Amino acid sequence: MPIGIVRLPYSADVFAQVAAHLGGFDGEIVFIDESPAIERLRNYVLLANCSFLASKTDSADELAARCAALKLDNAISFTDLGLMPAARVRESLDMRGHGVETELVSVDKY
Repeated sequence: MPIGIVRLPYSADVFAQVAAHLGGFDGEIVFIDESPAIERLRNYVLLANCSFLASKTDSADELAARCAALKLDNAISFTDLGLMPAARVRESLDMRGHGVETELVSVDKY
């Protein structure tokens, strides 16, 4: 049951908290973001079931293709910036979860 987590938290401390809480997850976890975001966290020691994947997160087609190639069961995000890309992937690949319309409401803070 592999899942993708789209867009990493900016703070290394927040990333460490997220990664630690995923330690009990019984499946593969792929953290997906653009190369500069991954490079910021390269020194962080990941759990055995976790990996990084560099991908353009603003390109829905590329992101969906990368997620499909990994045969991910779902795409989620812990950051506001990742909610829309993850929703686009879920819609594109018929995954469970909120679609673009629902996420658009949740990220519209004004």
